[in-house]
This record gives sequence, structure tokens and C-alpha cells, in this order.
Amino acid sequence: MLVNIIMIVVGIVFSCIFVGLLILVIRALLKYIRTEK
Repeated sequence: MLVNIIMIVVGIVFSCIFVGLLILVIRALLKYIRTEK
């Protein structure tokens, strides 16, 4: 049971990190596209 809780917490943390990086990449791409025009 404890292992399941740890796995869920780790999964949530990794999801948050992945989403944060994805948002940063998208924002950087949008900024780059705007400066290109």
C-alpha cells in the first residue's frame, strides 16, 4: 500500500515537471516565432 502511494506521488510530481517544461518550451517557441516576423 505504501509503495502504491509513493508511486502515485512520484507520478504526480513528474507530471507537474513535464507540464511545466512543456509550457516553457511552447512559450519560448511562440516568442521565437513572433521575433521571426
